[in-house]
Amino acid sequence: MIRKALLGVCLVLSSLAASAQQVAVKTNALYWATATPNIGLEASVGKQHTVQLFYGLNPWKQSDGKAELRHWLVMPEYRYWFC
Repeated sequence: MIRKALLGVCLVLSSLAASAQQVAVKTNALYWATATPNIGLEASVGKQHTVQLFYGLNPWKQSDGKAELRHWLVMPEYRYWFC
């Protein structure tokens, strides 16, 4: 019974229209290498225009107690695509 219900839900959700090129979730691998969790969201606002908001946070102190690498980052961005 549960399998049939789950299969029915999956079929209904897979038949809905999806706009894959309208919104993108991003991350920066180099920030992860420095132990900075980050995420970005980019959305299309026109045929050749996108906006992005990127956020990163590094709240940890170094083992010697210095806070030299602690930071937070918010980076808004607007892009115009020529193609």
